[in-house]
Amino acid sequence: MSTPKKSAHPLHRIPLEKWQALYDLAFRLWDMAPWEQMEETEIFGIQPAASPEPWFVSVMGAIGEFRAITFYDGMEGLRLFWQIQTTPGNSLRDSGQVLNTPQLMAAFGEAGDIFPEEKKLLKQIGYAPRGKRGWPYFRSYRAGYAPWILEPAEADCLLTCLTKALEFLPQYLADPGLLPPTAPGADVLVLVEKADGWARQLVKPTIPLVRYDFKLPMAVIHQVRDIPRTTHTFELGLWPLPMYTGEKDERPQIPYLLLLTDRESSFILGAQLLTVDVDSGWPGLLAKIPDHLMETLLKHKVRPGRIHVSTPWLEKLLDPPGRATDVYVEYREDMSAQMAVLGELLNSPPFQQ
Repeated sequence: MSTPKKSAHPLHRIPLEKWQALYDLAFRLWDMAPWEQMEETEIFGIQPAASPEPWFVSVMGAIGEFRAITFYDGMEGLRLFWQIQTTPGNSLRDSGQVLNTPQLMAAFGEAGDIFPEEKKLLKQIGYAPRGKRGWPYFRSYRAGYAPWILEPAEADCLLTCLTKALEFLPQYLADPGLLPPTAPGADVLVLVEKADGWARQLVKPTIPLVRYDFKLPMAVIHQVRDIPRTTHTFELGLWPLPMYTGEKDERPQIPYLLLLTDRESSFILGAQLLTVDVDSGWPGLLAKIPDHLMETLLKHKVRPGRIHVSTPWLEKLLDPPGRATDVYVEYREDMSAQMAVLGELLNSPPFQQ
């Protein structure tokens, strides 16, 4: 008799007893319900011995729609967290920022929010959801990819961080003075694992140096500069599309639409689909953007006076080639031409539900 083939689903790369421990913690979190007393911006840090930087903890659910505890990865995760909190935007722009912020999450949602294999696992270990929005699940976020099942090392990290968070949260709920006031750049209380136990430290966040590694041939720069500059304003955005690509049972990629439009007419000058490369990752995807922009300007033989971009990081990415070609690049909240084009695109096949 042949041995039944084990499921290839990534959920089964983690031992059953470890899932049991994670779900035990999730239901403790549900019963504690810290979101009833905490705001999303009341953050603190947890740094296991194996982590080079803290994981910054945020509890979500104060408005009742979505209940979760999220662990943002390191100083870069914290920087992006505060960028999301402080940058006005729209739902599509916000979703892109959230998807690209490295984090591990324990959340509760509806039955449709979890994979069928997770439902089987819950049944196997004898757990039942606590109400319509009480289905527990765990997710890993990585730039350029869809939220996905935990990998084994991520499960270990989340198990440690979630255990420590559930030890600290009752203390904080009883004494809110344990956390200093939280704001961008302010000191953060971090629980640090040391050889003789855990210690509490106030940590001053550092701003990671963000480098965008791309190369534009000087010949291309000169060709664009030689085009007479117009008074036109263009809009450039990088937008996540509501679809996934990739192999079955592997972390799916999110296609991004790099869209260049004329602000006044909404005319589409360029549209490219970009996805992350396994080797170069999100930085490799970003490195393609200046090249695509210059190619599009050369194709249409046009050099605008201004380019409005959809996010602050796009402004930083495109500022050097903008200066080199004498085109002013700036972040703008209002991207009306882009929204008009995206509205038509997302309401047409294959994106219609």
